[in-house]
Amino acid sequence: MQDDITSRTWWGEFYGTGFNLDDDHGGRVVGLAQQSPGAYAITLIDNRNPFLTYGIGCAGSHGQSVHSGYGNAMTGTQISYRADHLWPWTIAILFYGDTTTYFPLAGIGAPGCNGYTVPFTSTTHFANGSGVATGAVNVPLNASLQGLVLTSQVAALDPGLNQLGMQFSNALVTTVRHW
Repeated sequence: MQDDITSRTWWGEFYGTGFNLDDDHGGRVVGLAQQSPGAYAITLIDNRNPFLTYGIGCAGSHGQSVHSGYGNAMTGTQISYRADHLWPWTIAILFYGDTTTYFPLAGIGAPGCNGYTVPFTSTTHFANGSGVATGAVNVPLNASLQGLVLTSQVAALDPGLNQLGMQFSNALVTTVRHW
């Protein structure tokens, strides 16, 4: 039976040995059983995109910052985060929270910028010469983390942009999944 899970899995094709544990597009084959000659039943773990963007970033000196994530957000793996269009070589702070919210930052000197999470921790990074900052989170292999929602946002120094001297990205909502 084919469902609405997006994957590069081709239904109706013959799959032989070596297909188990396919990590294609974040999905993972956990079962491969021959139903009849040439017909196989394939069991896939949910491989929907674990990332959802929320809000928009404010325009900085080098354009509007876009915060994105890479990886499959499965327990036991690493999630990579990225923000672009930042001031080259600037300090970037990656905020992590478990709540998605919306609050304008004009009152603290950043008109047109918004906060999208209530952070419980943060990590500091540096943008490269192209204005791209990256960070990573290792997700422990623990079934109790299934369904954990992590909201992240990047704030970066951008001298002269506004009174606060900061640029803010959109938020990224990541849903952790378990193998």
